[in-house]
Amino acid sequence: MKVNSFSIDSAFDLPDVIADNLLENVFEGIIYTDSEGNPKELRYQTNEDYWVINESEKSVLLDFELENQSLWGQGEVPNFGINLGDTLNLIDNINFGVGTVSSGFDYQLEAFLSGGDFSTNIPSLFAIEYPEEVNSNSSATIKFKPKLSSRDKASLETKLGASFLGAANLLIDLEPIIPLSFETEIKLGSEFNGIQSIFDTLGSPATIETNLTSETNEIDIENNQFITEADTNLIEIDVVNAFALALKLSGVATPFATLIEVVRQQIESSGIELTLGGKAKKETILEIKGFEIDFDGEENGNEVEVNLNEWAELQIPVPNSYNLGDTYRFTPTVKPLVNFTNDFSFAGEAGASFDLKNVFPLLPNWLNDTNLSSSVISPYTPPISFSESFNPFEIADLSLSLPEVSFKIK
Repeated sequence: MKVNSFSIDSAFDLPDVIADNLLENVFEGIIYTDSEGNPKELRYQTNEDYWVINESEKSVLLDFELENQSLWGQGEVPNFGINLGDTLNLIDNINFGVGTVSSGFDYQLEAFLSGGDFSTNIPSLFAIEYPEEVNSNSSATIKFKPKLSSRDKASLETKLGASFLGAANLLIDLEPIIPLSFETEIKLGSEFNGIQSIFDTLGSPATIETNLTSETNEIDIENNQFITEADTNLIEIDVVNAFALALKLSGVATPFATLIEVVRQQIESSGIELTLGGKAKKETILEIKGFEIDFDGEENGNEVEVNLNEWAELQIPVPNSYNLGDTYRFTPTVKPLVNFTNDFSFAGEAGASFDLKNVFPLLPNWLNDTNLSSSVISPYTPPISFSESFNPFEIADLSLSLPEVSFKIK
């Protein structure tokens, strides 16, 4: 990632390199004005760079990005996943006398296996102020003020569990010469859940959900938090089928087992279902406390911690080796200070349902497809954390560079 900063006399005197980018690559541009309508700030973005021009201060946008990091604070982890899909045109507007027909085929395949990983992006805007000249044998005061950018690039995504899903569809679209009042698009296809199919093949009475993946639910700029939530029905067990299977596997006397099987079939044919299950809920919070700014690249205690939306000062001593008229230069680096937490809660669920058409076959037709169901969910447990809060940017040792700071010795 490149970061550029520069000084200008007017908000409309653009460096040539930016003007060239504007001709082809720019896709965002905003001019900010004061209360009297005078240009105050010009902000725009190219495919590779972010630029901010201020009359009063130099500012720069940085994207602090992490990918495939462990939810448990173990750094970068492997990411096993595929996401394939496409749409193929088979027939395109073929005339068949009374209209035209088009046909296509689409497919989607998604799969992943993760013990817990996340990716995040924290877009941040840094304002920088510093003097143009400094006395020799003294120090320079550099001021920094960071804030979170509300751009759409802010994100927090998590993965936990496993998933293997697929879908394939054949699409046929008929367009008659005379418009019809009913749908003329036909869709034929199927979907599958690979993990559940394994359990079904084995005759399991359980429905399993193993996916706790989530994307950003809330970007709370005001409270400096990114929040993402996920919930799932971990397991749902058909009580009657589970009881019958348990008796069969335990080798209970044949007459009793036969009776249980008859009862199971009768309950199933009546459309009655009894279930027991468990639910899980996960909340992940990335709280941005501020940033650590350093100027010499060494952990020697001269770093300064800057709170969001507040100015902080960094005192830079001028080395004795610099003389009158020399220019002292350095490049500050920035590392986010964050708290990353995962909380899990669990609950049990019991449910029952039955189809009216099976229990009362003489009901009117309009009631035949009615299904009555009821369930009871226990209160969720208090949040459980399986790891301490941590700073993933510290573990990844990720720092980004601010624009070069320079001043003359007088």
